Amino acid sequence: MATASVKTPPEERLVNLVVALTATDQGLTKDTILANVTGYREQREAGASKDALEKMFERDKENLRALGVPIETIGDWADPDDLREARYRVPAAEYTLPDDLEFSPAELALLTLAGSVWSESSMSVEARAG
Repeated sequence: MATASVKTPPEERLVNLVVALTATDQGLTKDTILANVTGYREQREAGASKDALEKMFERDKENLRALGVPIETIGDWADPDDLREARYRVPAAEYTLPDDLEFSPAELALLTLAGSVWSESSMSVEARAG
């Protein structure tokens, strides 16, 4: 049964997806993303169909790639061409800030605080617990 919920803005959902995909070395399955990442999880809990959520995820991946986010798709270890249980991640080495970018101590403190708050809220409690 669908429940009323606050809709996460698309921009926030995209940021949450990037945070989740950069926080994993092994990658996350689509099911894990749809069940745990803020923006998808609320839609799922509100009764959105799996098909609608998967289409949203595919659009979000396309949008992020168009913005230069290097989302990597990892197939099954035994058969890399088998993408039924594909995992997704953003390799940290490929998604970094420019070397010449500098922040003041106050800016760094604010960014660190914002990053920790966003990281905590981008995945469900269950997902963060392992």
